[in-house]
Amino acid sequence: MSSRWLDDFDAAQALANDIQAACTERTRLRNKGQNATGATNAASNGLKRLAPLLDKLQKQLENDASSYAVTAKEADRRQNQLRQLNSRFKTLEGQFGQGNSNSAMSSDYHRNALYGSAGGRAPVEDEYTRGQDTQALLQEQDRIMDEQDRGLSTISASAQRLKQVGMAIGDELDDQNEMLDELGQGMDITDRRLKRETEHVVYVSEKAKAGGMFCCILLLIIAIIVVAAVPK
Repeated sequence: MSSRWLDDFDAAQALANDIQAACTERTRLRNKGQNATGATNAASNGLKRLAPLLDKLQKQLENDASSYAVTAKEADRRQNQLRQLNSRFKTLEGQFGQGNSNSAMSSDYHRNALYGSAGGRAPVEDEYTRGQDTQALLQEQDRIMDEQDRGLSTISASAQRLKQVGMAIGDELDDQNEMLDELGQGMDITDRRLKRETEHVVYVSEKAKAGGMFCCILLLIIAIIVVAAVPK
C-alpha cells in the first residue's frame, strides 16, 4: 500500500506537469491568434483526472496512517507533499478558469473538478453545496483538509504513545529475563551442592558399614582365642 501511494503521487505530479504545459501552450496559441482547442481540452481533461486522483491519495494516506503501514513522521511528510500538490491544483484550476472566455463553462468546470466528476456526468451535490459559489466550495474544501490534517496529527500522537508503551513493555521483559537467568543460575548451584552432599552421605554410609564389619571380625577373633585358651 505504501509503495502504491508513492506511485500514484508520482503519477499525479506528472499529470500536473502536463496540465501546466497544456495551459502554457493554450496561452501561446491564443496570443498568436491560433486555434487553442486541443490545448484547452488537454488541460480540462487533465484537471478532471487530477481532482479524483488527489482524493484517492488522501484516502490512501489516511488508511496507511491508521493501519501503521507508515511511520508517523513519514505520514506527516506525505501529507505536506499532498498539501503542496493540492495547492498547485488550485493554481492550475484558477489559471485554466481565468483563460477561459466562457465564464459559465468555467464555473461549471470548477464545480465538476471539486466534486471529482468524470465521464461527462454532473457532480452529485446536496442542499448545502448547491447554493454556494465556487469560492465558497474552495473554502469548504480547505476546511475539510484542515480537519484531515488535525486527524492525522491525532493519529501521529497516538502512534507515539503506543511506541512508548511498547518500549516500556520491552524494558519490563528484559528485566524479567534477567531475573529468570539469575534464578536458573541459582538452581544450577543448588543442584551441584545437592549432588555433592548426596555423594558425601553415600561415602559416610559405606564407611559405617565397613566399621561394623571390622567390629564383628574382631569379636570373632577374640572368641576364638578365648576358646583356644580354655583347657580341655
